[in-house]
Amino acid sequence: MKVIHDMQKIGRILLFGVGFAMPFNNVGFGNLSFGFLYIILYILFVFKWKPAIPLLVKTYGIQFYLPFLYFILLTIVNFYNYDVNYDTPIFDFTLFACLLFFISILLHGVKDPYAISLSIYGLALGSILMSFFYLLDIGTEMQGDTEFSKRLSMFGENSNALGIYMCIGINILLYKVILSDCFGLKLFRFAFLPLIWPIITLVIATGSRTAFIIFIISVFFILMVYPYKRGIYRIIIIAIGIIIGIFLFENFLGGDTVLALRMLKFLEEGSVSGRDYLAQKLIIGFYDNPIFGIGETGYTSFAINAVGSRMSPHNVFVEVLVYTGVCGFILWLLFWLREIKSALRIFFRQKDLLPVLMLFPILAALTSGQLLNAKWSYLLFAYFLIYDKRNKILKNTNKLLK
Repeated sequence: MKVIHDMQKIGRILLFGVGFAMPFNNVGFGNLSFGFLYIILYILFVFKWKPAIPLLVKTYGIQFYLPFLYFILLTIVNFYNYDVNYDTPIFDFTLFACLLFFISILLHGVKDPYAISLSIYGLALGSILMSFFYLLDIGTEMQGDTEFSKRLSMFGENSNALGIYMCIGINILLYKVILSDCFGLKLFRFAFLPLIWPIITLVIATGSRTAFIIFIISVFFILMVYPYKRGIYRIIIIAIGIIIGIFLFENFLGGDTVLALRMLKFLEEGSVSGRDYLAQKLIIGFYDNPIFGIGETGYTSFAINAVGSRMSPHNVFVEVLVYTGVCGFILWLLFWLREIKSALRIFFRQKDLLPVLMLFPILAALTSGQLLNAKWSYLLFAYFLIYDKRNKILKNTNKLLK
């Protein structure tokens, strides 16, 4: 019994570290990142812990199978459409690693369904630390050709992913730590309020419209839906939110900042950095084989002929349709809808806003093509599943500790 308890402690520490290391995923030497090595260590630990695979299948059912069925389909289509003139691999190692990471967290969840929440708090802490590094100008890099197109990147992480990490961190800090007082700090929880400001400035510095829109929608959702004990609290919080919003607009969005110019361009042209044009040109590949798609291997030559290079369509729906046709799209669509259902079920049953707040980055990433190979998305997918199935897991095992 003591061994089980010790393994549970180690597992919780490791899973907390997975979330904490997520914003620093690209830190390392050359092509070898510490974040990748840490995730490998975590995966090895989970399988060393003798995972209850029969319980995995029994607990999660078809929702667990769908991404792996897609991967099998993609590999077969890649093999069929392989082009010797290009070096596009048949086996998508990045996607496979993400799915292995996903199944490891689910296996961990069968052993200890409460550990997944620690990874979410770890991600928030990692976001806070990243914002401190930004203030100290550590690991920062400005990417862009002109002065008003330069966007912040840190430790090799691209601007959009960096902005999404920060938005997730703000949501956890504002909702769980400050408003819900999940750690029982009482008045001391308001000491975390100043930590939100550097994270917001980091989001703005990335110039990511996706991240900024996620931030606005999330804060608005929290202010309007959070169950305040007294009506006057809602009025006070909303008033503070409006004041902060005016300050942000006047100091960051009302001038010549990169984010302001990018938002203005989006409002004027109704386009997101030419992504609509790319999607329209690249969706044509879907018609070459609408049932099974042309795979990543066939996509390379098609994209070069269509737009001059192997560019991403920056739209997950177009990406899946082109790679694996209607068959692959149905598999992912069923998975996404079930994940959304899990998040909403938690919200309505547990009155917990966090799963819905975590949905906003997922939904935003679907239209920006940064989801299928993003490890943070699989962490959130696992969070929805484990949280939703927690009572079922406890009933099946009857040996797990809270």
